Amino acid sequence: MGAKIFYKLLKSKERYTRFLLILLIVTSYFNLFSDSRTFADKLELTRTWAVDVSGQITAFELGDLDGDGIEEIFVGNFSDSGYIDVFDAVGQIQIGHSPGTIGKVTAIAVGDIDDDDIAEIVAGTDSAYLYIFNSDDFSLQWVSDTFKVLEEPIDTSLTMLNLQISSVAVSDVDKDDTLEVYVGTYRRNYRQNESPHSLFNIEKGGSLFRMDPITYDFTRISPDPIFSKLEVDDINEDNYEDLICGASGYIYYFEMLGSLHSEGFSVDLYQNGSLDYIYHFNSLFAGAHELDSFSVFNSLTTGNCDLDEQKEIVASFMYHITYMSYELYDPIRLLVFDSDSLKPQLDLTDTVQSESERINGLAIHEVTDDSVNEILAARQKGIIEVLDGTTGDLIATSDTLPSILFFGFGDVCDSADICISDGDSFFVYNVGYVGVEEETESNLPEKFTLFQNYPNPFNPNTTIEYYIPKDIKVTVSIHNILGQKVKTLVDWHQKAGFRKVLWYGKNQNGEDVASGIYFYQLKTEAVVQTKKMVLIK
Repeated sequence: MGAKIFYKLLKSKERYTRFLLILLIVTSYFNLFSDSRTFADKLELTRTWAVDVSGQITAFELGDLDGDGIEEIFVGNFSDSGYIDVFDAVGQIQIGHSPGTIGKVTAIAVGDIDDDDIAEIVAGTDSAYLYIFNSDDFSLQWVSDTFKVLEEPIDTSLTMLNLQISSVAVSDVDKDDTLEVYVGTYRRNYRQNESPHSLFNIEKGGSLFRMDPITYDFTRISPDPIFSKLEVDDINEDNYEDLICGASGYIYYFEMLGSLHSEGFSVDLYQNGSLDYIYHFNSLFAGAHELDSFSVFNSLTTGNCDLDEQKEIVASFMYHITYMSYELYDPIRLLVFDSDSLKPQLDLTDTVQSESERINGLAIHEVTDDSVNEILAARQKGIIEVLDGTTGDLIATSDTLPSILFFGFGDVCDSADICISDGDSFFVYNVGYVGVEEETESNLPEKFTLFQNYPNPFNPNTTIEYYIPKDIKVTVSIHNILGQKVKTLVDWHQKAGFRKVLWYGKNQNGEDVASGIYFYQLKTEAVVQTKKMVLIK
């Protein structure tokens, strides 16, 4: 982008544009020397527990079973049948083992769904059964009929190949003071065509269901997409809990607005923009060489990972094609969506095309001790990356860990813990800070310092960094060339240290501002500092 800006400026004959070029050169010079801090390149993780599981791990979840604020670890385990094992990482013991399930456990959620002050464990299987277990003795409370009864296509020309429950969540989205169970499904159907070559189509899809835990009645909320990930959070911060759904090609969130209401937006999962769920094959059905082509979300999380005071939706996915023994993986993509505009504000696409690079877990947490949350991305190859939630820059990586097929982040034995599983065992790590490199007295600022923004000139956003030597109320604001205030970015008490804030080129009303020269100001009771920047569109 910088090269294009230089080219436009050099080709222009206008005096104002040439002035911007001179300003660019000057500000770039100061940018070079304004801040030499670099982040450490290693995420410090301390292993606190490791457990070998007798069987194949098929699901992994964290949840507070006893209401003490410390989360337990729930493991879907398959040997001769499906089971759920529950572990306490503080005491480093197993505290529960469920009865067997029909099929492998594929999704787990925890919550007091019957208002008896005792949490229940909700689990879905790859045979399309939903189970509810009691948490006091881990006995079976209820099991559903297979979801095939609910999912069977109306079109009689379609035949069900398989159906599984891909995700479950527990939440009081409709605010009736009773938790509901939400179930996402994944199905495959085929349609035999009349053709000498026995052409047939495979249709992939699913549905989102809501279950009343009192009557056990199911309501289909939304059909068609594959609901692979469900998250519960007040994403729009209206004090009402929302259900965020990662589906094939879409992200939805459901909220309570008088009645259950949904809003959603499509996501360009496929690089060519296609959101077609119908896939075609050419072979005899009896021994079909199936072309299995689909993309679903591998990971989904929510939280504030920048400085705009709004939560973001962070999701990752991989487009996967299988033909006989041949597999093709499109580059892994990581998207950060603004919860207000419902548009991607950050799109990271890897250049590598390997399943080992798949992001199987995401979390939003502060690990740089700068009062700003970062994105933690867990790759299948056993590496956890720390990413800047504003720019997507790589801040740090962990040492190589066991393969990460499942990932959890929460408070299981300390303030911040990462739990991972390679399919045979699971491991618990305490997360340490990734700090800036130690500063000496010679390079640590002794006074309030406002650094040059970067990039500069910029489009569409820029980062403003500053240093405050003591705890104090800070105001950072944007002004136009007439001195009029355009936007207030920070106006609250902050702790001493390096801080940064992002400006998206919008005014106080959220409207885009015009190209030109702007001033940003750091103001405290002790000092006022101002610097210049250029917005070019």
